[in-house]
Amino acid sequence: MIRRIQILGTKNSNAKEIAHRVEIAAEQLGLEYDIEHVTDVQRILCFGPRLTPALCVDGDIRTAGETPTVKELVGILDAPIQHRVLSTPNRVKAEAEGAKSTA
Repeated sequence: MIRRIQILGTKNSNAKEIAHRVEIAAEQLGLEYDIEHVTDVQRILCFGPRLTPALCVDGDIRTAGETPTVKELVGILDAPIQHRVLSTPNRVKAEAEGAKSTA
């Protein structure tokens, strides 16, 4: 299975370093992967990270606002994906409005 890896944020040195470390970790694990740098602010906001750079693996945010080590990335890439629903400001507002209308 090919892992889809996305690095969210500008192509600054931290994002480039994460990409380099991801490549090393993936090679150590023998993973097939596609890596994409997402720099468009609107696309980044759709993922919902509070900080950048952020690392997504198969659509799941795994890190945000940090530059993980190769060892940490090996663990991240080797772990099963646990899809989570992130709370975004619009989602929280919509849920709050829905709770008011049912009360």
